[in-house]
Amino acid sequence: MRNAFVIMKEPGYANRQLLDAGPTMAKIAHISPAAADEIANRYTTNRINITDAVAKAYPRMERALLRDGSEADLLGLALDAKAEGYEFSGEKVRKPQMRRVMIPPQRATIAPAAP
Repeated sequence: MRNAFVIMKEPGYANRQLLDAGPTMAKIAHISPAAADEIANRYTTNRINITDAVAKAYPRMERALLRDGSEADLLGLALDAKAEGYEFSGEKVRKPQMRRVMIPPQRATIAPAAP
């Protein structure tokens, strides 16, 4: 989130450097390789682009949005960022299909009318 604020030049973040998540991921991998793999796979599965690619594309995206509004064509910029890969280069995991439980119909019981 901090890097997003830096990229967008939010007040208080405008002139800060982007944080490299690599050293933090290396610490996590040292403590638990399984946890690091899970994080990397989740980043890839959720299509989290590389921070530097997003930072590079953001100024052009912002100009296009300000110029063309909701009619802006951002596909090329999105494809440029996607071409560089996803953060931490994990594997895309296919989510298991949602399990559905069948509920059989019940017969309604009708109480006899009072006399």
